[in-house]
Amino acid sequence: MFADNGRMSLIILSLFTSVFMSVVCAWYSHSWARPESGAASKLIPALKLTQSHCYWGGSETIVSMDGMRLENKGRMHFIVVASRPTWDVTIYRDDDKVYIKESLKEFESTGLVSEFLVTKQARKFDGVGAKFTAKIGDLEVSEVRGPKEQFAYLPLGKLAAPEVERILYTVFKQSTDGGIPIKYARTQKGVDWLTGLKRSGQLRNVLYTSGLQKVKVNNEIFEAPVGYKRAASVQEVLMSKVSRDASGDMDEIFEIGGKNRSAKPR
Repeated sequence: MFADNGRMSLIILSLFTSVFMSVVCAWYSHSWARPESGAASKLIPALKLTQSHCYWGGSETIVSMDGMRLENKGRMHFIVVASRPTWDVTIYRDDDKVYIKESLKEFESTGLVSEFLVTKQARKFDGVGAKFTAKIGDLEVSEVRGPKEQFAYLPLGKLAAPEVERILYTVFKQSTDGGIPIKYARTQKGVDWLTGLKRSGQLRNVLYTSGLQKVKVNNEIFEAPVGYKRAASVQEVLMSKVSRDASGDMDEIFEIGGKNRSAKPR
């Protein structure tokens, strides 16, 4: 009798386990097939560029139709973000937790640094050379190769909004031809002051792109952080307090538009 009861208990337990696992598998299959929600559903297509500039050093830039983000990976470590609908430009740094915010028009008129440090080139490349169109993956590249200059850019197309080109031109002061600049090189002149060797005729990269990658990003990366302190000047944002203290008075170097501009309350 006890043996029969034991066998009956095992049968009932086996049936319960089978039904339970069927329910779990059905739920798992349903949840796996569900469309993504939350943060994942906000992902938008973007292009990530890994670049180096003769003055700014390395940078990682993400551009899209909805916004842009440029993070300086060189010696300064500032970040520039902007997004639709206003395309107001915010420059900030995470170590000192300071920022400056300007309208796009204000940003274009003031820039980041003076002409003494980075000379503004014509927006439309006017160098002499043969024109080429090439492909990097599925990205179309327009290029001009001449004896003294080489220039390449990505047409905006659906890669990025027109406002992105305006911001990149203001940061790098480099010809864009209305697109995203990825290379500019020119021949050098004179003698290298350090080695004494002649450098005439040697090509030097002013702007160089080492990586292009299509990515999916959350549009929150184009937003400025909250809780940061409004900086008194652009100098405070471009260079950390530690670097400014070590370098002495940098006001003349970072003078923009005649005077070192101050942040406006926003």
